[in-house]
Amino acid sequence: MTTNITETLPWTDYRKVFAKIEAEGEAKGEAKGRAEGRAARDMEIALAIFAMHKPGTDINVTVKAIKDLGISDETIEAARKQFEAD
Repeated sequence: MTTNITETLPWTDYRKVFAKIEAEGEAKGEAKGRAEGRAARDMEIALAIFAMHKPGTDINVTVKAIKDLGISDETIEAARKQFEAD
């Protein structure tokens, strides 16, 4: 047995329901895009700071400088691995 939702709930304005679902989806997509953009920006900043690191000096000083910018430990570690691999 199948039920036609438009017959079950005829008083619902489905255009509003679908518009709300679409708006929520767009908001989630925008938030995800912003988060990915911030992560990419943070990675670029961390890599740029590692590139300025002077050989023979304590790398922990450089890591602290990056942390002071509010960049996550995960991003710093990924940037450090990439920097050391190059």
